[in-house]
Amino acid sequence: MLFMRYMKVTEAALYCGVTDQTIRNWANTFSRYLSVKSRPLKGGHRQFEEGDMRVLLLVKHMGDDKKTTKDILDALGAGERAEFSIPETALISNPRQVIERQRQENQELKEERDQLLEQARNLQNTITPLEASNQVLTARLTDRDTELAEIKAKLADVEKQLFEIYAKGIERGLKINLAPPSTPKPDAPPGPGQG
Repeated sequence: MLFMRYMKVTEAALYCGVTDQTIRNWANTFSRYLSVKSRPLKGGHRQFEEGDMRVLLLVKHMGDDKKTTKDILDALGAGERAEFSIPETALISNPRQVIERQRQENQELKEERDQLLEQARNLQNTITPLEASNQVLTARLTDRDTELAEIKAKLADVEKQLFEIYAKGIERGLKINLAPPSTPKPDAPPGPGQG
């Protein structure tokens, strides 16, 4: 887009995201790289053309990167300049139009925020029942774990009792098997009077 007109200090400040005073300070510090209109005679108004804005933007970017004034002067002396394109609002000469445009943008942002909040509420309404279901399932799982632990304890007791019964059975079996066979008593001779 062609640069159709000069930017005023306030417009340049808005574009660069700094204060009007910062723009004036930069215009003084880096004046040798700016147009004559950006450094008017006493009582005149500063106006910045496209080349001036490229200088101011380079100053802004390098300042944001914590570069020193000397570093910025060296870069400007080497011919470095920032990219620059005019925003639509900078071409509007009527401040009321700019303000109305800002109001519209603010309204659009508010509507977008409201939509996002509604989406967040809908997600919360979905999450809440899921959390409740999760709590129920977690409680059931805890109950099942408790029941399983009780069953394991009972199984251990039964195994212990079976082992004791088995051990007693073996012990008795050994006693029976180890006992000398019982010998029948020999038949006694018939006693007197038996016969």
